[in-house]
Amino acid sequence: SQMPQIVKKAVPQFDGSSALAEERAEGAEGGSWVEDMDTLRHVHANIVAGCCLAIGLRYAGSAEKRAKDLLIKYLSLFQATRAKCEGFRKVDKQLTETCIGIAAVSAALVMAGTGDVELLRILRGLRERVDADLHYGHHMAVGQAIGILFLGGGRATLCTSNEAIAALIIALYPRFPLSTSDCRYHLQAFRHLYVLAVEHRCLETVDVQNNLACMVPVEILLEPSPGYEDTVLRRVTPCILPELGRVRAIQVCSTRYWGVRWDIGRDSGLAKALCRGCVLHVLRKTGHLSYGEDPSGLRNLLARSFPRR
Repeated sequence: SQMPQIVKKAVPQFDGSSALAEERAEGAEGGSWVEDMDTLRHVHANIVAGCCLAIGLRYAGSAEKRAKDLLIKYLSLFQATRAKCEGFRKVDKQLTETCIGIAAVSAALVMAGTGDVELLRILRGLRERVDADLHYGHHMAVGQAIGILFLGGGRATLCTSNEAIAALIIALYPRFPLSTSDCRYHLQAFRHLYVLAVEHRCLETVDVQNNLACMVPVEILLEPSPGYEDTVLRRVTPCILPELGRVRAIQVCSTRYWGVRWDIGRDSGLAKALCRGCVLHVLRKTGHLSYGEDPSGLRNLLARSFPRR
């Protein structure tokens, strides 16, 4: 009952189903693969890991909180399963490690370029593990996830166009190599094709008075879209924008800077500039300092100091 609907639909329901009853009725002739619990466990793990990868590709570069929370939940689930695999067959350990790598990469796809601290903490824990059952491919998956999380030094992210998804599927093919020279199932050079899905959507703001970069709170208004919960995002520049097809407008929401609104739908030139990473100019109000100089806002002209008694 706790399994999300998108994952539950992909997992076959064996327990109490008519299909299982028919298989058991035919079991007089011999055993059935459905009754092999090891096979069921492996099938279930592979299906859930595949669903995680599909969610990661669907929400790549979106920083969607629900998708991130779901993938971190399954990543923690696979980690707990791995902790219980001691003493089991080696195939169970290898399968669980592969699922951990897939879930880690999937979560990194969603948070690409954001440097999310919560996910980074989990990935660092995975990277520090030392185990005889871990091989090069498992470490490569975790390293690839960390690289995607800090894509372009936090200035780039991923897009979800048809060409980009195709490149990501080839680059993140969930069959990890055993060594640096293992190319039996997947040519390792293809791992670099993720660059075809990279998109620079970093929004920066510059103060027109001193021509220096500054932090400014902004609101990003989004078009309603199925699968996404938020229609208004509040960020502090510099920040990564969602896909520009979803962005309706960007506006400054700060008491220290004059309000400005950029309508992406009406300004095609601005939309093209944002595709390459855009710098927007803002004007600071008289009597206010920047957020870097006065984080708490207690040094502006309107701030009133408390009298000493």
